[in-house]
Amino acid sequence: MLVLQFDYAQNFPLPKTNETSQIYKRLVWVYLFNMHCHNIDYSQIYHFLETDSKKNPDRVCSFLFNKVDETFKHSSNKEIPIKFNSRIIHVYPVRGHSLSMCDRNFALCGAKINKEEKIHTLTQYAELLES
Repeated sequence: MLVLQFDYAQNFPLPKTNETSQIYKRLVWVYLFNMHCHNIDYSQIYHFLETDSKKNPDRVCSFLFNKVDETFKHSSNKEIPIKFNSRIIHVYPVRGHSLSMCDRNFALCGAKINKEEKIHTLTQYAELLES
């Protein structure tokens, strides 16, 4: 059994500055998508710009496929074909009462990002998330 939990974070501005004149000039948002695998207690955060893709079901499915494929490849030396007719249980948390690992991870990311006064590139966001 593979237990995954996933969610999008709030959007982050690019560039991130503390100047109020720049608030209305922001044209690009950074999207963060976190997937937590409870089986191995591992989280992965995907990041992309709104100019690269939209936050839609196709994007979520590509992240899911990537994580499932990666998990099964690392669990054995041989490739295991993924069966999509497997039983899937989808649980929706109660709004406002979520204590999910994704929310905890986003809180850690948000704290690191808020400490930075200025962020001008997606690479700077990625470096913060990796640290």
